[in-house]
Amino acid sequence: MKKTFQIGFTLAEVLITLGIIGVVAAMTLPAITASYRKQEASARTKKFYTTMLQAIVMAENDFGPAKDWVRGQNATETFMTYFAPYMKYQEIKNGTVPIVYFSDGSFFGLHDGGCLDFCFDVNGIKPPNKNGIDRLYFPLCMSESDRKFWHGNPDQAFGTYEGRAKTRDEAITLCKNSPLYCSRLLQIDNWEFKSDYPQKF
Repeated sequence: MKKTFQIGFTLAEVLITLGIIGVVAAMTLPAITASYRKQEASARTKKFYTTMLQAIVMAENDFGPAKDWVRGQNATETFMTYFAPYMKYQEIKNGTVPIVYFSDGSFFGLHDGGCLDFCFDVNGIKPPNKNGIDRLYFPLCMSESDRKFWHGNPDQAFGTYEGRAKTRDEAITLCKNSPLYCSRLLQIDNWEFKSDYPQKF
C-alpha cells in the first residue's frame, strides 16, 4: 500500500509565526501612527495659516491696513468684524477664551493680549493637547513695534512668534526651550514636522 504525505504546518509553527507577526506589528505600528499624525498635523497647519493670510488680505481690502484696525471690546468682537466674513468655520463658542471650530475637527482659541493670539489645535479635543505638538501659536500684531518684536518685520501683521529666528538652528533651539515658539520652526520647514523636530509626538 502506497503511503501519502500531507504537507502543512503544525499548530506550534502557526502560533510561532503569528507571534512573530504580532511582535513586528507592535514595533512598527507606533512609528506608522506617529508618521500619519505628523502628516495630518502638517496639512491642517498649512491650511490654517493660508486661510488666515487670505482672510487678512480680504479684510484689509475692506477695512484698510490691519495696523489701523480698531480692536473690539473683546477677542470675539474683533474676530467677528475682521475674520468671520472671510473664512469658513463651523461654529464659535464664546467663553473666557472664544473658540472657533472648523469642519475637520481642528479649532483655534483667541486671546486678546498685546497682540491677538491664535492658539491653533490641529486635532481638536483629541490628546495630547500639548504646546508645540498639536497646539501651535500665531499672533496677529497691529502695532509696528509688536510686529517688529515678534515677527521681525514691522510690515507683517500675522505670523509666528519669534520671527527674529532667521536660521533653522535658531528656531530649533527656541522650539526645544519653549514649545510656544515651535510654529516658527514649522514655518521655516514649510509646515512639516521633520525627523529632528524637538517636540515628540
